[in-house]
Order: sequence, then structure tokens, then C-alpha cells
Amino acid sequence: MQHRNILRYREEYQAGNEQKVFTADSDGIIRLGSLTRSDYSCILIGGEDGERDIVIQGTQGFRSKSHVQIASDYHGRVTLADAYLTAMRDDPCIELGEGCDVTLVLSGKNHLDRGGICVPKSSTLRIEGDGDISIYLDAQSCYGIGNDLSSPHGPLTFAQDGAVDIHMNGTEGVCIGSGSGGAITIERGSYDLVVNCERGVGIGAFRGHATYRLHDCSVKLHVAVIRGCGAGVMDGECFLDMNSISLECLLECREGVACGVIEGSSTMHIADGGLKITMRGEEATGVGTLRGDTSYEQRRVRLGVVGHGRSALAFGGYEGTTRVLIEHSESDVELNTAMQKDTMAKPSDFRIISGINRFVVNGYEYPHEIEADA
Repeated sequence: MQHRNILRYREEYQAGNEQKVFTADSDGIIRLGSLTRSDYSCILIGGEDGERDIVIQGTQGFRSKSHVQIASDYHGRVTLADAYLTAMRDDPCIELGEGCDVTLVLSGKNHLDRGGICVPKSSTLRIEGDGDISIYLDAQSCYGIGNDLSSPHGPLTFAQDGAVDIHMNGTEGVCIGSGSGGAITIERGSYDLVVNCERGVGIGAFRGHATYRLHDCSVKLHVAVIRGCGAGVMDGECFLDMNSISLECLLECREGVACGVIEGSSTMHIADGGLKITMRGEEATGVGTLRGDTSYEQRRVRLGVVGHGRSALAFGGYEGTTRVLIEHSESDVELNTAMQKDTMAKPSDFRIISGINRFVVNGYEYPHEIEADA
């Protein structure tokens, strides 16, 4: 297949090296194997090509050194089919321009190395297909799908049937989300997210006001940080709506929250699913806000919390108001903590209606009142 050179698109990269750019020909298919042999490094989608759909075709086991840039105002579908892409320096593997509306279709097994997918605030990304994608990040500051840690991201919708795996090492980072937040909707699929940073977030943001909706999906979070959270916002306000979800979070931290907010306020609703939290941290809570107001409701949920830490709690935090409603659920909470309780909520603000419930603090049953059905 022939490839048409563009005059120059970002001809001087941050390192000062010229990069060779290519676009798809009339069939709309970019075959990574032949392009790599031609020493191209950047795939440009949109621009003079208009809004036609593009397929980036790889071969399992073949590692391309190419990355993708999508021109501003591009509206269309981009399919990754067994593609392996590699970022240059600290840039993303796939970068959307301003004003884009992109549907990324996954087919086969796809890999992004050293960079993720950048979605600026003015653009939207929807992920579909029955394929998988794995992202490996190892940088001082990094993100998987969303935007950098000084910016918000555009609306993200995950509607694929396959797996999203993101493994992050660095000083600070977020797997799905950005520094200043934005809308995230997860409609299906499975997710395995690993955060190994000084400050980090699995799904969410470092700061700001954000709404996240997760349903009909399976999520595993392993967050090993000095300060951070599994799903939520570190500093700000967060609304978490989860339905028919299986979520597991292993949180290892000095200061952190499995689901919620470290400092600010959180509102969380979960129904018809399972939530399993294991945490080890000096100051940590399972659900809610560590320092601020918490509103937490669960209905028909299997909740499991195991926590160890000097100031560990299961629900809410040390400051503000904590309101909890647990209804028709199966709850099993076990803490070892110097707090001598699993929540700071007032008894009138901590309601348990029916269900099977076990709360153990430092080896002793904690006497929460359980209401019968009305």
C-alpha cells in the first residue's frame, strides 16, 4: 500500500527530531507492519482526509513504534485491530485534537506502550467492540485514558465487551480520568487497573467536581500510593452512581479512600452488585469522604470491607457529616483500628434495614442497630 506524506505535522517534536507522518490511502486501512518498515512514526487521522472511518491493522506479537494523532474536529470511527502503538517521550499513544467526536472500536488484542489516550475537554471518546486493550505507563506524571494532571478531560464512555487493563508506575497518575476531572460512564466490560505511584487515582480525578456512572461491569483496582483513591476524587466533590457492578479495590496507602473523596464531599449510590474493599493505611476509609461530608446508600449489595490502619474507618471520615443507608444487603466489615469504631456517623445517621450484617472492630462485634422491614 502507498502512503502519502504530509508536508510537515509537528515536524519538530519535543526532542527536536523530525518525525515522518503518514495517513491512510483510499481503503481507509493503515497496516502497521508495512509502515514501520518505512520508518514512519506518526499516524495522522482527519485533516485533509476528512471524516472517513479508519482501521489501524496490526499483527499479534508485532510491536510498532508508531503513535496516532487525530486532527481537530474529526468525527468518525477508528478501529484498532491487534494494534501495538508506542508513544514518543511523555506524549500519548493516541491524541485527540480539539472538538473531536471519536468512537474507538477494539478488535483483537491491542497494546499502548509508554502513553495512553488523550481526550481534551472539548472532545468526546466512546469505546466499543469485542476486543481488549492494555496500556503500560512508566513516567513521572502519567494517565491512561483521559487527560494530563493539570487539565480536565472530555466525556468518556466505555461500551466495549472486552477488557481494559492499565498498569501505571510513576510519581503521580490516574488510570481513567485526569487531573481536573470530567464525565466518565462505564456501561460494560471488565477493568483491571494498577496504580503504583506516590499520588494516584484508579478511576477519577485529582481535584474538581465530577460525576461517574458505572454499571454492568467488573472492576478490579490495586492502588499502592502515599495519597490517593481507587474510584473518586482526591480533593473536591464526587458523585458515584453504581449499578449491577462487581468492584474490588485493594488500597495500600498512607492517606486514602477506596471509593469516594479524601478532602471535600462525596455522594455514592450502589445497587444490585458487589463491593469488596481491602485496605491497609494509616488514614483510610472504605467508602465516603475522609475529611468532609459523606452520603452513602447501598441496596441489595454484597459489601465486604477488611481494613488495617491506625485511623482506618469503613464508612466516612473524621470530619463533617456522615450519612449511611444500608438496605436489604449482605454486609461483612472487619477492622483493626485505633479508632475503636468503623464510622464516626451519629447513630441516627447510620441506618441498616434488614439483610445479613456483621460488623467487627478489633475482634469484637460492633453494636449497630438493625431495623426490620416496615
